[in-house]
Amino acid sequence: MPPTASNDVFDITSIPDDVRLLLIRGVAGTGKSTLAREQLVPRGFKHFETDHYFEQMGKYSFEPRKLAAAHEWCQNEARQTLWAGEKAVVSNTFTRFWEMSPYIDMARLSEVRMHIIDLGNQPRYTSIHNIDDDIIQDMINRYEIISP
Repeated sequence: MPPTASNDVFDITSIPDDVRLLLIRGVAGTGKSTLAREQLVPRGFKHFETDHYFEQMGKYSFEPRKLAAAHEWCQNEARQTLWAGEKAVVSNTFTRFWEMSPYIDMARLSEVRMHIIDLGNQPRYTSIHNIDDDIIQDMINRYEIISP
């Protein structure tokens, strides 16, 4: 099933009822984590993001050398959730289309419908992970736009 997409952060009612895998993409500070936690978890989605891998006992400690392992962990958690018949939401930057490929393949193999919410490349809030402005600018520069 091809993924559907939405560019409206506040209109989660546009997400089809049969969606089981939801990807939220956007640069740091666009509200990905907040949207997942506040609006989608209460609707039965299990929430995963690569940043969860770096959270230990309530503290966030990013280690660039562990980023590949963090992405693998996030993908495995989402896959296990789908295999258990549950709904998953993954909120990562996904600045380039290829970064979503493992999840698109996962949805195809699991024969579930997926949807992408694109929050864009313009931060609206302060990043909850205190990411430097130059790193956010790098994200903005490489962000691939989804055509409507």
